Amino acid sequence: MLVSRLSEESITQKAKENWLSYWKYFSKSSHEKCSVPNCAKNHNQAIFVADPNDQQESIYVVPLCAEHGNNESNQLEIQDNVELVPIGFTL
Repeated sequence: MLVSRLSEESITQKAKENWLSYWKYFSKSSHEKCSVPNCAKNHNQAIFVADPNDQQESIYVVPLCAEHGNNESNQLEIQDNVELVPIGFTL
């Protein structure tokens, strides 16, 4: 699945780690690897993405390894079975 990476200019590394905790808490998935196909590294951060097929333009959190999480490309391919967690949940 192709997703659009949202601007991360003001997001710190600590914030990316906190968003990974958010994803782990609200996700029903137990996968530990980066969401990018063929990447065998464990995820250690999460970023904001938008699904181009989502007509409501919702923002989601997706877990990635540092290499892919810090990449500055506008679009990112992730595995189809990765759970996209919406950012609107609260504890």
